[in-house]
Amino acid sequence: MKSTYLKISLIILFISFSFSANAEIKSITKKPANPIAVKWNKFVDDLLVLSNQLTKKIPHYEKHRVGGYSGKPKFYNETKYFSTSSNTVTSIVQWEVANKNTIHSVEVFLRNDQGQVTKDFSASYLTTHHNAPIQTLITLHYYNKGLHGFRVFDASHERIYENCKGTLNNKKVYIDLDDDYGELAEALEDAKGIMSTPEYLACFGGRNVDKSRLNIPNI
Repeated sequence: MKSTYLKISLIILFISFSFSANAEIKSITKKPANPIAVKWNKFVDDLLVLSNQLTKKIPHYEKHRVGGYSGKPKFYNETKYFSTSSNTVTSIVQWEVANKNTIHSVEVFLRNDQGQVTKDFSASYLTTHHNAPIQTLITLHYYNKGLHGFRVFDASHERIYENCKGTLNNKKVYIDLDDDYGELAEALEDAKGIMSTPEYLACFGGRNVDKSRLNIPNI
């Protein structure tokens, strides 16, 4: 009887030790980094590099201001970089006032020879948390005579919004597809829907997108 009791006690002790050891191992094991957070933070770093490259490639002048939000009116220092030759904005960079080396938001514009924006990259963080940007946007712009359309993606290359305004054959065109309301997903699934219309094709040239156009270029 004593022998049986001893065996049971040893088994219970072994199981208890195993649970304790496993709990200890779990507590010191590092959690893997969120891949989206890593990708989106790199997106911000790459935008800062692009802004620096563009503003040093040709002469620029700067405009500065302090801005913020309700309750935090002086949250960031903003610098706008203007091309000296065209007076157009190349980039807008905001750094936190309290933490001078902490980026708050960045936006970079790429333009064609006519000065029109062809691509617009932007990212911004919350005022309270800085683990990853709260928003990343890649906007592709399309111009066709009286039409101006744009498509918006996030840094993971997910299409989130499309808009086109203007005139085609003397008729007003207004296309607005928002992924938040399911309009964009429905349009992409409908082979004979709005994306097959002459207006949409005139705005965007088709429903497909060359994903390589979403990459941040090396200048």
